[in-house]
Amino acid sequence: WNSLDHQPKMKLLSVVAGCAAFRVAPLKRRSVRLSSAATLEVEGAVVDVGDLPYPNDDKHGFDFGPSVQYWAEYVPPATSGLDNLRASAAQALRAGGAGGDAFRYWGYHLARATFFAGQGAAGVLAYQATAATAPYRGDVTTTEPSATDDAPRTPLGDLPTLVDTMGGLFAEAVATYEQDFGEVRKGTFRLPWDMVDGPRNRQASPLYLADQARRYVGEAVSILTKRNRRDETDFGVWLDSASKKMNYPDYYLNNFHFQSDGWLSTDSAKVYETSTETLFLGRQDSMQRLSLYPLASWARANGVGEGAGKKLLEVACGTGRHNAFLRDNYPAMDVVATDLSQFYLEEARGHADRWEQFFKRDRPGQRPGAVAFAQANTESLPYEDEAFDAVVNVYLFHELPSEARAAAAADASRLRDDGEAADAERADEAATTIAELRRQLEMEREVARDAESERDELRTAADGAVAAAAALSRAGKGLYDMSPEATGAGLIEASAACEALAELFEAVGPLAAAAPQLRTGADRLAAGGRVLA
Repeated sequence: WNSLDHQPKMKLLSVVAGCAAFRVAPLKRRSVRLSSAATLEVEGAVVDVGDLPYPNDDKHGFDFGPSVQYWAEYVPPATSGLDNLRASAAQALRAGGAGGDAFRYWGYHLARATFFAGQGAAGVLAYQATAATAPYRGDVTTTEPSATDDAPRTPLGDLPTLVDTMGGLFAEAVATYEQDFGEVRKGTFRLPWDMVDGPRNRQASPLYLADQARRYVGEAVSILTKRNRRDETDFGVWLDSASKKMNYPDYYLNNFHFQSDGWLSTDSAKVYETSTETLFLGRQDSMQRLSLYPLASWARANGVGEGAGKKLLEVACGTGRHNAFLRDNYPAMDVVATDLSQFYLEEARGHADRWEQFFKRDRPGQRPGAVAFAQANTESLPYEDEAFDAVVNVYLFHELPSEARAAAAADASRLRDDGEAADAERADEAATTIAELRRQLEMEREVARDAESERDELRTAADGAVAAAAALSRAGKGLYDMSPEATGAGLIEASAACEALAELFEAVGPLAAAAPQLRTGADRLAAGGRVLA
């Protein structure tokens, strides 16, 4: 997680993604590369990226927060699953023993982690029980089809692996909770609002928890089945006639991670949170809340307070759970949230309604800022330039192809209000720079297409060479059998194969020089073959 601490004069563009570098593969004619060392390499010359004319950017205007360094150096407390569980549980109990908010925080989060651990184990065991009665198509512990026909192991057979996995995840979860609560104690952001809400929150409802567990186990069986059998029908999303009219980008029609319906159904939206929380053993909220760290830095530098008079845009808001955390920390700020899925936006509206009910109980007499939800593509958002004071996002960029990432980042930057007159000249230079990088990307794609075409031709050439070798082998067998007729027929067949190869070689640049020699050899083979035949 890249927590960013911005310079005082900068407004905020917080992109929380799992990458720290952007690379463009080397081209035949020219190469461009952006590295994590903040340099741009063009034709072997290295230029400091800070010298590029990005508008209102003083060496990018941010530093990595402490979370980045922490996780770069993170080592689990033990090597085995049980030892990790014991060490992390003891660490969590010590932290919760401080009383007050610490007791509430750790009690709430350990309960969540325990629930999601049990739910995750139930999903794996349910899949394995289902797989044990079905034809075996792949190894249940990998993402690749198995090379053997062995039957899948029973649920108990995978128990040690399950314990090791859960132990490692639990240790990471406890470390994440320590970070999150540490920021709460420093006043960076508030306690999670749904924890403060207590028994009134739907997370405390047994019926809600039972429904989420039911949805998750069904989804886990479906995902693991698709993930291991790799059937062609398991890829992609089916669209009804209404959805087809939405003109979704091609990459959006992928059923990411084999989740049912991709982003395009009510069932997908309702199971998403419990699926991802189970994957992260209940720490997803704490991970996403780290985006509040750079937001707090910006707010302090600009005297934002609770956000009155400010306007924030969250791009790709998903189910809206993170959006509720944003509003709880800056309740007076007007917020707009966009997503490309109307189904996930419906869930986001539900989160907004539940938070507003909590807000009325928690702070009677106060009114929160306005919130609006819109279905929109992050590559081209329907808002005026500089319409927002802050633009934030979590969980988007790792799902986008490189061209879409560039477009999304450029559009988010366009929407920021820097609070100063725009420097038109620098903006034009930045646009030129972006256009040049896009041109280089197009050149890269062209080179890749050419390389693919050459690979296809080389595959055909290899097939031809195999055919010629087989014909020569038959000629050799005829010679061994002392059969002039069979030897001659084999040589004539080999001659034809060599002639076809020569024609192909003439069309492939790197092989063209060999074509005349192949033709000469083909003629000699044909002549000898005719004499023997």
